[in-house]
Amino acid sequence: MRAGLLTLVIALSFCAVYLLAILNLSQPIRLAGVFVLVGGLLFVNIARVELLAPLSLPVFALGLSEISMPPFIPTVATFAGICFTVFWVLEKITWDLPFTATSLRPFKIAFVALALQVVSIVVSISTLGQPFWNAVRDGSSLFLFLPAGMIIAEQSATEEGFQRLLHASILTLLMVGSLGILQYFGTAGFYRNDLSIGYVFKARVGSSFPSANVLAGYLELFVPVALSQAISGKGRLWGWISLAAFVTGFLSALYTFSRGGFFLTIGASAFVLLHRYWRKPILLIAVFIGFVIVIGSSADTFARQLSLVTNPSDIVTQPTLVHRYLTYQSFIEQFQERPITGIGWGAEEFYWGRTALYTFWDVRHRVSRTDIDHFGGLNSAILNCAVKGGIISLASLACLALAGILAAKSLLRRRKGLLTVAMAAGMAALMGHQFVDNLIRWPQMNAFMWIFLGMMAGMPGDERQPSGEGLHS
Repeated sequence: MRAGLLTLVIALSFCAVYLLAILNLSQPIRLAGVFVLVGGLLFVNIARVELLAPLSLPVFALGLSEISMPPFIPTVATFAGICFTVFWVLEKITWDLPFTATSLRPFKIAFVALALQVVSIVVSISTLGQPFWNAVRDGSSLFLFLPAGMIIAEQSATEEGFQRLLHASILTLLMVGSLGILQYFGTAGFYRNDLSIGYVFKARVGSSFPSANVLAGYLELFVPVALSQAISGKGRLWGWISLAAFVTGFLSALYTFSRGGFFLTIGASAFVLLHRYWRKPILLIAVFIGFVIVIGSSADTFARQLSLVTNPSDIVTQPTLVHRYLTYQSFIEQFQERPITGIGWGAEEFYWGRTALYTFWDVRHRVSRTDIDHFGGLNSAILNCAVKGGIISLASLACLALAGILAAKSLLRRRKGLLTVAMAAGMAALMGHQFVDNLIRWPQMNAFMWIFLGMMAGMPGDERQPSGEGLHS
């Protein structure tokens, strides 16, 4: 069989391009180009997004490292998310498939939120004078993995696809939780930042996430889900794996020493137990007493979190809480100066104040003049949007929260069971944490927020229940 003329032209063209690359590009870049080309061809002919979707979860969880590409500094998770989206779009084009996730109400609301945020970013650049890339990078952080959420929603539309993603999420939690525990017990010495105010513990673990608080946000989502699977999951082996994931995740939540993560993870898990065993109050009381005894025996270790309950009057002496109080006041004052537009996305932080104790804690913002590598989250997603984007961005955040609420409400209506309750509780915990922290702006946490929303929005309903909204309907 002889090659056709078109085949020869294409082959010669690639040879010419590669010869040109030899003269202008280094060998690693040339090999990378060949790898991408061959990988793309194999993907078009073999690979499907349904095979990549479960693998994306551990990749996102481990994707903390940054890649310097000025003016961008994407993490490995961000880069993987971009590749995931490109593959998804290529598959749609190659096989002429529809973008079905756009028909889901939560994502319709999410697109409204995105449109409002785009308006806020445009105002930041054109009216407030913020540098283009600073404004785009800072303002787009909450929507970075929106496409990943849509992909996951589509892959969750069948029971088989949803179960693959559920198993991947539990196994990823087991990995992340195990790393957190190893990190804590593998640390020598003590955490010095809080040692001076009387809190003695080894370390605040972040596992494979950028900080302890960000890890806590991830655990708020998936620890209740693992608990539900340990109780009601199908198969004894899967039940034990889910229990191991719950235990490692729950312990890691404790070892983050995040106050919000501590109470919200416990609260969401307790809600799952209450929903499952409300007809067995003696069992619930026994679990509660056992938990109190275990935590009480380690009260010195977990005094940082417990102080909000045991010694609320000591809050004024805790630096991190005083920091929040002072900065929250400053953020509210700065929001009142420009309530409609805010100071602008991409604003530069600077420290304000001359008090003897708290000079460096009062954070203000101004128009940036140079590229900024990393942007602060202001310890509150709400105040971050208020200060930088004003009422426009607050409306965007409200729409984003509404998307999560609608996804949970629709899921609870169309499918019964402990898993749906756990997912709703996890989403509520993460949303509540954003009042006092801004976790969802971090790429890894943003990825899992959208993945979780996609699983909730796309999850198929019970056959015996009205299907309601969903890709399966």
